[in-house]
Amino acid sequence: FDKAADLDPDNPEPSAYGGWVLWLAANGQQGEQFDTLTTGALRRLEDALRRDPGYPDALAFRGILLYRGLGDSERAIPSLQ
Repeated sequence: FDKAADLDPDNPEPSAYGGWVLWLAANGQQGEQFDTLTTGALRRLEDALRRDPGYPDALAFRGILLYRGLGDSERAIPSLQ
């Protein structure tokens, strides 16, 4: 996904789905592994939204990660709206 994002800098899809895959990998992990994977996932999702602030997949993925993964409903709500 990272290579595809580099090849097409305007396309948010590779970063969004790269972030989603990292978030899926973080599920069930604990401690440092969870933190590392979650941080990487958020970084990629933010990159996707930098490329296209309205990209619905990245907004949904970020909202789900923030709400379910981090328990941060306040930050998740704008993404999910």
